[in-house]
Amino acid sequence: MPERPFALAKDQAATDLAAVQRVIADAAADAALLERDVAVCAHIVAGFSAEGSALDLGISPHSVVTYRRRAFAKLGIPMQKDLFSLIL
Repeated sequence: MPERPFALAKDQAATDLAAVQRVIADAAADAALLERDVAVCAHIVAGFSAEGSALDLGISPHSVVTYRRRAFAKLGIPMQKDLFSLIL
């Protein structure tokens, strides 16, 4: 039976996203981030747009922006590039 490349890629992406979520949660342990805050930050690091994150998480794009804003405030970072610096 031939492999389904898209399904394999999607499984790998989900695994990678979970790994990014763990790194963010560890890096921000003192920031009291909610699980959804961590998920949205992981999507940002993975390169998702607000719309893409919303589709993947099952929430509205406006909610993604709100979670991002709150997470950045809790982390004390003003910009997206600071999120990358935090986890590297």
